[in-house]
Amino acid sequence: MSREYETIARERAAVAGVTIRYSMGYLEDASRFQSEPFDLLFCRVCWYYGRSDRQMARLIYSLVKPGGVGYIECNTPSFSRPRGCRRLQYWMNQYLWLKIGHPMPPHGRIAGLLQRRDIAEMTVDYSSDLRDIVVFTKSSHRAS
Repeated sequence: MSREYETIARERAAVAGVTIRYSMGYLEDASRFQSEPFDLLFCRVCWYYGRSDRQMARLIYSLVKPGGVGYIECNTPSFSRPRGCRRLQYWMNQYLWLKIGHPMPPHGRIAGLLQRRDIAEMTVDYSSDLRDIVVFTKSSHRAS
């Protein structure tokens, strides 16, 4: 995220005549918003900064209101073509779920983790092996 995205969002909201609460910050601070989740959560190219893919999926899901939408776009290992030590980091993340450094998640992992949640609808874009795009709508009701 950048101030540029914030400016674009605020301008488009003004044109549409809607009020928005916009937040940009560090992943470590995101859990403070769990008590007031968002209608739309935009996570672009930041997934791999989380310490655990499972925890990241839990956090992203918790930050979306029931009936709200999450948009996640993340590069895959094919994007960086890791070599040397980085290749070991990616292997450990893919097969052992251990994150050392900031390896990009294996293709399909994000959608797989979110499918375990109470999701009303999910669309995935795997048109490029360089990135995964996952858009989901959180169910409006609580799972029993």
